Amino acid sequence: MCFVKRGYTLVELLLSITLIAISVGVTTDIIISITKSYNKTQITNEIEQNANFVLLKLENELRSAKSVTSVTDTGSTVTLTFVDSLGKNVSYQVTVPQATTAGYISRSYDGGSYVIVTNNDSVGGVSVSCLTAGSSSGASNCFRADITDPPSRVTLALRFTQAGTAGGASFSGTVDLNNTIVVRGTY
Repeated sequence: MCFVKRGYTLVELLLSITLIAISVGVTTDIIISITKSYNKTQITNEIEQNANFVLLKLENELRSAKSVTSVTDTGSTVTLTFVDSLGKNVSYQVTVPQATTAGYISRSYDGGSYVIVTNNDSVGGVSVSCLTAGSSSGASNCFRADITDPPSRVTLALRFTQAGTAGGASFSGTVDLNNTIVVRGTY
């Protein structure tokens, strides 16, 4: 009668541990990569949704406006005012970002109070600023209006970035909105 001891040798045990460690490492890398990709996509979508919402809202209102009244720049805010198709004053105001607050766009209708139209939440929101290309001051580049020659034209130059990047976000996206809109009521 022969007695055989069943068990694993040291080499077999080390080989098994090595293969398990490699499998866990690869799986962890894949999961981390998928998570980062998902976060990047979510942030990019949020920024693009806010930018598209503002662009569509402004385009629709400006295209059907009767006239562009003014563009004012106070340094901390830039305001575009125009008369809509019903003869009411509409104002869009960009409040430029400060050290502790995100920039945002707000809208006032017929002299009412301003209502924020962008999501400037610290989590999932966006910060709006003016594009500064070609300008030394920068702020007045948010809205540029050419109202001297008919038809009036308004150029939007806005930058949307992730609002909560200070908390160590792994990705921060940017969407630049640079569009010229012709005001149909001024033909």
